[in-house]
Amino acid sequence: MKFIRLNKGTVRCILTAEDMEEYGIGIDDFIEQSDQVSDFIHELLERAGAEVGTISKSGMVTLGIMQMPGGKVSITITDAGMEETVDVGMAERLETLFRKMSQVDKLRQTISEMDSGREDSEQEVKTPEKLITESIVGIDGEKTTHVLHFDTLDDISEYAKSISYGRPIKSDLYKVDDGYILVVHKASMATLSYAKVCFMAIDFGANIKNRPALEALLLEHGNLLIARKALQVMKNI
Repeated sequence: MKFIRLNKGTVRCILTAEDMEEYGIGIDDFIEQSDQVSDFIHELLERAGAEVGTISKSGMVTLGIMQMPGGKVSITITDAGMEETVDVGMAERLETLFRKMSQVDKLRQTISEMDSGREDSEQEVKTPEKLITESIVGIDGEKTTHVLHFDTLDDISEYAKSISYGRPIKSDLYKVDDGYILVVHKASMATLSYAKVCFMAIDFGANIKNRPALEALLLEHGNLLIARKALQVMKNI
C-alpha cells in the first residue's frame, strides 16, 4: 500500500493485488459498499494521515476508485471541503480557455474567408482586401478614419449608391494627380457598420492609402471638392 500526496487536500493510495487479497476485498466490494469495505476505508484514512499527514480537518472526504492494470486499485482521497473551491477555480479557468478558443476560431475563420478563392503565386499580391485588412487601424491609429483611392468619379458615385446606411456618413472628397481620394470618418457609426462601409469600397476598385499624416497632407495640398458630405452628394449624382 502506497500513499502519494497530490496537493493540500488530495492523497492517492495505490493498492496492489496482494493488498486487496490481504484485506479480503475486491473492486466489486467498493461498488456494493459492504461493511468490510467501510472498515477498510476507516483504516485506510488512519494510515494515510499517519504517513502523509491530515487530509481533511473536518473529517469529510470523497473517494474516487479506479482499477489499474495488474490488479492494482487507485483510491483518490479528497477533502470534501476543498472540492467546491477547486470546482469554482476550474470553472473559471475553463471559461477563460473557452473564450480564448472562441477568439482563435473567429480569427481562423476570418483568415480562411480572406484566403478562399485566391490563386497561389510566387509573390504575394496586395489585393484590396489585403490592403483594407492591413490598414483597418486607420491613419489616426484608431478605427476611425480611412482613405480610399478611386480612379474615377463614376466609381465613387456607384460606391455611394450601394451604401444602405440610414444616416449621413461624414466623408470628404479630394482631387489628386492620379485620381480621387475619399476620406471616410467613423464618427458616431457603429464599428461593424463602419467596417462594412469600408469593405464595400473594394467592389468599386478602391485602394487603401492609409499613411501617417496623409489626411493633413490632403488638407494642405489636395484639391477639396466636397467637404463632410461627399458620399451623400455623390449618391445623388
